[in-house]
Amino acid sequence: MKKICVISPDAIRIPLISTHSDTVYIKNEWYTIEEKCTKAAATGIRAQKIAEFLSSYFEVTLLIPDLNYPGSFNIDFSQISYKIESYDYYACQWKFSKKLNKQLKEFDCIILQSTAGIGFKNIAKLKKSKYVVLDGYIPLLAEFPAAVSHYPDNKAKIANWNTLLKQYSKILSRTNLLLSATDRQQYYYEGQLLLLDKLNIKNFKNSNILKVPYGVDRKKEISRSSHEKIKLLWYGPFYPWYDFELLINELRNHENICIDFYGINHPRYRNFVGKFVDLSKIVISKNMRIVGEFDSRETRKLLSEYTACILITKNWLEDTYSHRARIFEMLSYNIPVITNSDCSLIEESSYLNGTLLHKINSSNLKEELEEFSNFSRLLNIDTDIEHKKFLEQYNWNTILQPLKDKLLREI
Repeated sequence: MKKICVISPDAIRIPLISTHSDTVYIKNEWYTIEEKCTKAAATGIRAQKIAEFLSSYFEVTLLIPDLNYPGSFNIDFSQISYKIESYDYYACQWKFSKKLNKQLKEFDCIILQSTAGIGFKNIAKLKKSKYVVLDGYIPLLAEFPAAVSHYPDNKAKIANWNTLLKQYSKILSRTNLLLSATDRQQYYYEGQLLLLDKLNIKNFKNSNILKVPYGVDRKKEISRSSHEKIKLLWYGPFYPWYDFELLINELRNHENICIDFYGINHPRYRNFVGKFVDLSKIVISKNMRIVGEFDSRETRKLLSEYTACILITKNWLEDTYSHRARIFEMLSYNIPVITNSDCSLIEESSYLNGTLLHKINSSNLKEELEEFSNFSRLLNIDTDIEHKKFLEQYNWNTILQPLKDKLLREI
């Protein structure tokens, strides 16, 4: 059986044995083991789902950061069908790791994500006999400038961008198969492959790009609570490319619309939130609150308390090519999502527009939300058919089937 390695750039949801340790010692610090080793964001969840699905057809090992590894003695391997091992996160981030180089030698295929530079230098130098899959659902070249837009040091921005360009070009040149998430990303990546001579006068008919969107688990819809006022939830971190400030300024102290902001801190952007976001506007507002630390394990209970979720983005290039895993997560529970994003999800799943997924105009945000209201409308609208279609189109088994078929043919 062929061996596949899936590299996660972030924590995954590790199943722990019932007698697991309460704490774990990582990089000279003690952490609560459930906090450090069982909470996963989109990148980790996607890597884990790919490993889980492919493990029925290949021998799969999921490599995760040592920063999130509890030790094999704490893992309940009876609950998973693949191996879990760790790699040295800091040694692999935009660097060549001798340890990772040794780990990768045993695999026939390596799957990595186009974010964080994890494994770029190592995998770019692999023997041609190794089949490399670059998961480009995060459009790195479009996202990175937005991610560092708040940096005050322009020299640091330029240095980081040059490092990224150099390593990204090499890993893209080495890639055998590139995963895109949307039709827009297909064109975005074809342009890059043409520039790198991966598409050229010899092989111009078809690109080796496979569409694999973000997936969702099949979930029962939630039962939402009724409220006298419309109650909205901002679900997840404040990233620089989101326009939460517009939302706060437009709706602060609104009499009929309440907004809760859940899990707004993210370890990679705490500095951004601490220095560049004025949270006092939320704190002193009569209709806004900051609630809870982000934990996707509590989603069902959390969402049931709200009329709808809301996500406002900046009109940047990042938004054109992004693939919002957060929107997928919210929609999977059959809760309406309000956004101004020009997301490709509306183009590719037209049944969502105006039902589960509501697009509004950011230049007329307050008025459109007030018009939205007739506050019972979002609670009473029948979204069952749209929810069923959404789960059929984007469940993990459906979206990963083409990847499995491709790998069975290629390796």
